[in-house]
Amino acid sequence: RLAEKRELGGMVLVAAYTSDLDDETERASGYFSRPWNWEAQKKNCGFAVQFASTDDPFLPIEEQREVGQQLQPLIDYKEFDGRSHFFDDPFLPI
Repeated sequence: RLAEKRELGGMVLVAAYTSDLDDETERASGYFSRPWNWEAQKKNCGFAVQFASTDDPFLPIEEQREVGQQLQPLIDYKEFDGRSHFFDDPFLPI
């Protein structure tokens, strides 16, 4: 959300998602309570890279893909199988 209000050289997103996923704690955070300003994010970033994994146990791949789709054509979207939530070291593509 920082990129909605500030100019950034770029951003790297790992396991990014768009909604509170019907989780009470996520909902209470207020982070997802307003619409995303995708156009501002694209305008304010020099580049964007996103890493997503199809087997993330916390985030449906559809949520992660939505971020990538909304940030086109700026984003370099990279989808992996078998990376879970990117907990394991090392992950050299990052």
